Amino acid sequence: MLQKPKASHGIPLRLVLIAPFVVQIIAAVGITGWVSYENGQRSAKYLFQETKDFARVNEPLCMEFSIQNERHFFRFCPSRFIKIWTDLTAL
Repeated sequence: MLQKPKASHGIPLRLVLIAPFVVQIIAAVGITGWVSYENGQRSAKYLFQETKDFARVNEPLCMEFSIQNERHFFRFCPSRFIKIWTDLTAL
């Protein structure tokens, strides 16, 4: 005679099948985010260093760029922003 299987009070099969995939996805996303963050930090430091070195070596050229940018800003900017700009630079 066939007997009914006893109800197991252990870990549900759904949890056993789904949990490893969830853990794997969380780990992959976490590692990818961490690597991306570290790479961004490294790139930002490199860019800052390169810009600093360029500005130190080419100071007159950087001043010319700054003057040109300021002229461009004042040419296309409404007068109220120019007043705010001059007030802020006066501080």
